[in-house]
Amino acid sequence: MEASLKPKSRRWPLLAGVALIAVALLLFAYAQFREDQEDAGGLFFEIPYGAQQRVPAGLLSAVDMPTEIVFAKGETARITVVNNDTVMHLAGPFLVGPGQTYIQNFPNPGVFPIDCTVNDDESIVVTVEE
Repeated sequence: MEASLKPKSRRWPLLAGVALIAVALLLFAYAQFREDQEDAGGLFFEIPYGAQQRVPAGLLSAVDMPTEIVFAKGETARITVVNNDTVMHLAGPFLVGPGQTYIQNFPNPGVFPIDCTVNDDESIVVTVEE
């Protein structure tokens, strides 16, 4: 019976090591994903952790987003917002949950007014040139 107990006691360090490696890989993957989002083209906005201390959550934009955005022909027409805070925030007209990434693509030329239903001052107009 002692022989069966000994291998079990060796499992904990092995399981802890595997868990540590898994967490490290997840953190690495998240960092790569974030870097890829920033390099993917278009406009990138980040709501920093702790933004709730200076901006009322969900009432005012937590980032300085222009009210008029123009993408020239050939540019990647995309707006990406990453919320690193622990509460939901506005980023212009987009409401982004805590820890979430919001991506809005504009695949076709045109003028796209995006109204903010929370605060009219946060509405924007996106133009994608032909």
